[in-house]
Amino acid sequence: MLHRYDDATSTYITDDVPDIPDRFRSKVRKVIVLNNATTIGLCAFMNCTLLESVELCKTITEIDDYAFRGCTSLSGITLPEGLIRIGNGAFTDCKNLRELKIPSTVKFIGQSVFEGCQSLKMINTPENCVW
Repeated sequence: MLHRYDDATSTYITDDVPDIPDRFRSKVRKVIVLNNATTIGLCAFMNCTLLESVELCKTITEIDDYAFRGCTSLSGITLPEGLIRIGNGAFTDCKNLRELKIPSTVKFIGQSVFEGCQSLKMINTPENCVW
């Protein structure tokens, strides 16, 4: 498993995302998830208030409950084709999230996923998705 934090760029790089260590939550600005990960874990990046940018690999199939809750600086995220499930409250209180395209592969979106996302102007969802 790879877990690396680069202080100079405030970037956290991982190939397995159970969650980010607490010591990085208050300073990480960018996250790069490499090709071995399949799930963004429960509360993985919750309250990383400076997090602005997330690069997810194509192997991600699930974003678990509250994974990005309270990431108030996150303005956008590209969700990979192949994603199947977005858990409850996954993006709750992401106040700067402006736009989100849900891939056609998503079958389930949990409750309160976008609660408190006051800047969110557009959500594109596939027809076969259960909310």
